[in-house]
Amino acid sequence: MLLRLLASVQAHGRGVDAATALATDLAVGFACDRVSIGAVSGNGMSIVALSHQALSKEKASLLQLISAAMEEAVFQSATLAVPAEKASDRHILLAHAALSARVLNQSVLTVPMACDGKVHGAMTLERPAARPFTRTERMFFEHVASLIGPVLELKLSRDVPWWRFLGQRLRARVDVLPLRSRKARAAMGAAGLLLVGAAFLPVMYNVQAPAHLEGHLQRALAAPADGFIKTAQVRPGDEVVKAQLLAELNDEEFRLERGRRQSELVQLQSALGDALGKHDYAQIGVLTAKVQEARADLDLAEQQLQRTRIVAPFDGVVIKGDLSQSIGSPVRQGDTLFVLSPAQGHRVILDVDEKDIAAVAPGQSGRLTLSAYPSQSIAFTVKRITPMAVARDGRNFFEVEAAPGNAPGHLRPGLQGVAKIEIERRALIWVLGHDAWHWLRVMLWQVFG
Repeated sequence: MLLRLLASVQAHGRGVDAATALATDLAVGFACDRVSIGAVSGNGMSIVALSHQALSKEKASLLQLISAAMEEAVFQSATLAVPAEKASDRHILLAHAALSARVLNQSVLTVPMACDGKVHGAMTLERPAARPFTRTERMFFEHVASLIGPVLELKLSRDVPWWRFLGQRLRARVDVLPLRSRKARAAMGAAGLLLVGAAFLPVMYNVQAPAHLEGHLQRALAAPADGFIKTAQVRPGDEVVKAQLLAELNDEEFRLERGRRQSELVQLQSALGDALGKHDYAQIGVLTAKVQEARADLDLAEQQLQRTRIVAPFDGVVIKGDLSQSIGSPVRQGDTLFVLSPAQGHRVILDVDEKDIAAVAPGQSGRLTLSAYPSQSIAFTVKRITPMAVARDGRNFFEVEAAPGNAPGHLRPGLQGVAKIEIERRALIWVLGHDAWHWLRVMLWQVFG
């Protein structure tokens, strides 16, 4: 019969349905007028199921009597019965006697249900006074409470709303503490006041954003003409000085062009000398113009030949452009070959999320910590905010430019880290919860307009 009762309880998903099925099966199996099942709720008992009937407000007085009988048994942690099995039973039975007297002194039996050494509920059985509960039945009901009670308690706990479940957990934690003494209560009150005070403690509100270093000046060196890469002298990260050779383009075509222009200039100068000797003034004017044109073409050829040598315009660091693996590759006029930045003088670029950009303004200060130098922090001042957002990884960011102060000399463009912009002092609870509050406002606007 225990297995049948357990199967009946397991067949129901909700705890109230399982409790009702158990109460009904016990009432039918043992010819009871009513079987009630209750659960511990706060400091009292709450009736969760009655056999053959539903809970209603009309039964309020009856439910109070049944709850009192259950509390009586739970408080004494004992199975109580009226009429008592032994005349020497010293347990308090006032609530059971009141419940028994309500209907012609009927027989009443209450069995507490416990799990892990803690009482979580009770069941009360009622039937005519002519059939008092025997010792064997009493032992059987205790077996039911031991075997099926934990299963029923688990199902009922799953039906509890989350806020009530948290309250029960909190009360269970608090009950463990020694709160009976005045000192303990005072300590708990002081701790609560301390937490409330800490929530409104003013702290610095910072806007955090990923950041990286750039040179305050960047120069792109482009290919002066179509050609092929002949040599590459530097790679990204190399330090260079002004006029240092960085790379060369194949200059054979330009040398041939220069030779052709020189030959044309010599021929024209020779013809001009003959015209001067013959005093042919008309021919002298024409050849003089052609000589000037030839010299201009020769100067252009010389400049094109010189431009095949890519040199550094200033002292700095190569931050982009690795041509060492592209020897012999063609390039077109205007293609970027190198990007240089001065070794000294940097700027900080922050990628500020769009939800935080409203709090950022030029003139604010902050600190930057680089991944390469986590033990050092660099102070900076916000200079300008780019008005256009950049979409990246499904989010929008605004570029904020800042000027570092007293930056160490070993910094290099391209270093990345995390920057924090100091906004103002605000309450700790606001700093911790403003992101959630902003998200909630956006959601409410989307739902309700």
